[in-house]
Amino acid sequence: MGTLTVKGIEAAKLPAGKKEHSLHDGDNLVLRLRGTAAGVSKSWQFQFRYAGKRDKIYIGAYPAISLSDARIKSQSYNKLLADGANPKTHVARQKAEVLADHLAVARGELPKTLSQLFERWKADYLHLKHNDSGKYLAGIFERHILPSAGELHLDTLRPRHIKALLDAARRDKGLTRTCGVMLAALRQLFDWGYTYEWVNANPTVGLKADDWDGDGDEGDRVLSEQDVVDLMTKLPESSMSERWQRATLLILATTTRSEETLLAERSHIDLDKGTWVIPAANQKTTRRRKPSDHLIYLSPFARSQIEALLALPGTTRFLFPARVREGELERPANKKTLYHALTDRQIGGEQHTGRASDTSSLRLDSGQFTVHDLRRTSATLMGNLGVNEIIVERCLNHSLPDKVQRIYNRSDMRELVAKAWMQLGAKLEECSKKADAIRKDNARKKAISLAIAATEGMI
Repeated sequence: MGTLTVKGIEAAKLPAGKKEHSLHDGDNLVLRLRGTAAGVSKSWQFQFRYAGKRDKIYIGAYPAISLSDARIKSQSYNKLLADGANPKTHVARQKAEVLADHLAVARGELPKTLSQLFERWKADYLHLKHNDSGKYLAGIFERHILPSAGELHLDTLRPRHIKALLDAARRDKGLTRTCGVMLAALRQLFDWGYTYEWVNANPTVGLKADDWDGDGDEGDRVLSEQDVVDLMTKLPESSMSERWQRATLLILATTTRSEETLLAERSHIDLDKGTWVIPAANQKTTRRRKPSDHLIYLSPFARSQIEALLALPGTTRFLFPARVREGELERPANKKTLYHALTDRQIGGEQHTGRASDTSSLRLDSGQFTVHDLRRTSATLMGNLGVNEIIVERCLNHSLPDKVQRIYNRSDMRELVAKAWMQLGAKLEECSKKADAIRKDNARKKAISLAIAATEGMI
C-alpha cells in the first residue's frame, strides 16, 4: 500500500516559493505538482532506474488518472523491470502499434468489421489456398452471413451473435445443414484473424454444428403439402435430368434413404408383384440395429417412377448408374449425387465450380431443403393421412421393440404397411395433378402474354 491518500492529494499544495514539487507514493510512483496560471496541476510519473540510468514515464494527469489507476499502471511497469525489460521501451512500442493501427484503419488496411475481415481473408487466404479460389465459401458468406452480420464490429462479436445468426438462418430460410457449413466457415475466418491479432478471441468456440445442421436421423425440416406441390411444379422445368427427378419422387413415395435408393438394381424390383427389396447390405447399420432385407410395396405412383427409370437410356443393372469409361465395371452413382443435384439448384447466386449453373430453379418459398428432408416429409404425410405411428416407423424401416411387434402378426403388419404406402402414393398423385395444372396454367398465361406483346409490336 502506498503512502498517498485521495484526501491528501486533493489538499496537496506547492511549498512556499516553489514552482514544482514531488509527492512519492512508493514503488517508483510519483505525483508531480506544478504551478500554473490556473492554480496547481497534478500529474503522475513513474520514475525508475534501468541499466544504471534514471528515467521516467508520464502516466497521466490527476484526477483523470485516479490514485488506484496510477498504482495499477505502476505495478505493471515494476513487473517489466523485474523481468529485465525497459518499461519505457515497452510504452513506446505500444504507442507505435496504436499509431500503426490508426494509420491502417485510415488506409482501409486494418479490418474493423466482419465484412472487412472477410474481404482480407478472401484475398489473402481463400483465393490462394482453395482449389476453387474460395468461391464456394465466399458464396456462403455473401448469401447467408454478411447481409445481416457484415457490419458487426470485431471487438464486440460474441458467441451469442453467431448463435443468433445461425438460428435465423435455420428459422427464416429453412437452412439446416448449410448452418453447419456457415459455422465451419466462420470458425476458419476467426482462427485466421486471430493469428493476425485482428480479433481477440474466436466467438465460435464452444458452438457445435450438430445444434443446427440437422445431421442424423432426426431434424425438423418437413415440406408441407403445398411445398410438395411446388417442388413437383418446379422439377420438370429445372435443369436436373429426368433420372434425378424420378429419384426425388421415388424417395418421397417409398420413404427410403437416399443412399439406399441410389443402390437400387433391376434385380431388386418385381413389377409383377409390385415390390422392391432393399438388401440388408444396402441399408444403414448401427450398433443397435442389424438390418434385414426391407420389403417395399410399390404404390401406382412409386411404380410409375421405377418404370420410367427402367426405360431411360443408359440404365444398366443399376437404376442410378455412374458414368463409366469404356472397359470399366458398372457401378452405382455416388451417394452424394442426388444431394448435390438438389442443393445446387437452391443456393442462388453464382454457379459454384463444377456444379450446376441453374442455382435457383428448385428453391421453395419456405426455404432450402435437402434430400434427407424428403424421407421425413413422407413420414409426416403418412401421419397426416391417419397412418398409425408404429406403421409409419415400419415403413421407414426403423427397428421396433419386441413387445410392439408381438401386437401384430406378420400378415397384419404387411397389410397395414402396404396400405400406408398406397395412401401415401395416392396423396402424391394428387399433388402431382395439382402441379400439372399449375404448369399448364402458367404456360397458358405465358402464351397470352407473348401474344399480347406480339400484337402490341404490330400496332
